[in-house]
Amino acid sequence: MWAEQGSYVVRYGEDTSTPHELRERALAHCRKIYAKDGRCEYGISVHVGPPGCSPDEVAALGQRPNPKYRYTTLRAIREAGFEVSCEMDDYGHTNVFLPNPPSGVDCARLSDLFTYLRNNPQRTPLHLRVRPGSR
Repeated sequence: MWAEQGSYVVRYGEDTSTPHELRERALAHCRKIYAKDGRCEYGISVHVGPPGCSPDEVAALGQRPNPKYRYTTLRAIREAGFEVSCEMDDYGHTNVFLPNPPSGVDCARLSDLFTYLRNNPQRTPLHLRVRPGSR
């Protein structure tokens, strides 16, 4: 599945999109890539919906237990200068990459995009989440 510019991007949790939280999570989840330069790659976890899905439909696809989520569009993220990974699972889980290393200004800019807060329509408790091939 790949999204189009107008596709919605969801970040679960009420407070996970503050500049401080985005930076902390990006720093904590830095993964070592074995590119030519061997630098770390910083990113935050998001869910991107297929074209035509509403924000609530994207949130439901992720099957996350969080009671709330924030959303923006893929276009807004790209227009702000951030890269979104083309690799995603069947549920639209992917990463938005931040500069290396992410600054407070970068994280504030990304945080400003996730302004809309909504109730998660499919709040699935962790013990009830089902992934393909898990049963």
